[in-house]
Amino acid sequence: MVTGLEPAGLARQKNLLKAGRLPEAPGEALLGEALAQALRVGLGDEVVAYAPGGLGLGVYAFRVVGLLDLPETHLEARTLVVPLADAQALLAPGRVTRLEVRLEGLGLYDLKPLEELKAALKPHLQGLVAETWLEANPIYAAILPLYDTVMALYVGVFFLLGGLILLNALYLSLVERVREFGLLAALGLTGRRVMALVFWESLLLVGVFALVGLGAGLLVHLELVDGFRLPLPQWILEQYREFGLPEVLYGRLSLKEVLLTLGYAVGTGLLAALWPGWLASRLEPVEAMRYVP
Repeated sequence: MVTGLEPAGLARQKNLLKAGRLPEAPGEALLGEALAQALRVGLGDEVVAYAPGGLGLGVYAFRVVGLLDLPETHLEARTLVVPLADAQALLAPGRVTRLEVRLEGLGLYDLKPLEELKAALKPHLQGLVAETWLEANPIYAAILPLYDTVMALYVGVFFLLGGLILLNALYLSLVERVREFGLLAALGLTGRRVMALVFWESLLLVGVFALVGLGAGLLVHLELVDGFRLPLPQWILEQYREFGLPEVLYGRLSLKEVLLTLGYAVGTGLLAALWPGWLASRLEPVEAMRYVP
């Protein structure tokens, strides 16, 4: 499969380079590593592409200047990437089969602006098909709706564990301060207010550590936003590539995710304080003041 790209498109292949460099002159090409092994060629060798029946030359010789390490082996075994002008000379001068429009400042999951652009372009593209990146990649389109659900469950498990730890801390704190709560009740503090004290204590603990965790998370996000290569052995990374999983991770953070995390934190604090607060509100002043831990 011969793919012709403009300079900007070729530059985006840099992260996939296993060896060599990007094409800088006509007649230079990038070859999938698996295809290079099958053809028994390497950097500096020549490969000839045949495309009979087209409007172009039908045959073109390329010099291999780089090897691509693609996520999927079957795709890597049939990929030849060349400058757009060379591909047009081979197949059809002055023509393209696909035009990609990339919007600056938008993430992959900002779908509304993409749909608006598609609707605006459609009347001007008679005889052509305009697709968003999800429509052009149906596998990702099938997986994406599950992302929020899976992440919510995944985060929920961690907050459940955190809630159990907080519940244990609040209960132990209650046991150590039974006499203090009994004294407050003896001075006229109602059970509802005693319960409110426990809730506010829980929310204070959660709020402080949520802010600390949010700050630490933002620092980690700033490190990941430009890419983080997994520190795994090479044989594990090879398995990642076989299944189409990336070995370089890129951080993504939105206001929705921050608010979801803070909501989980507040909810965890309230639920964890429910039982200790109820116990504290039910203490009898006399018995509590006689309590010996």
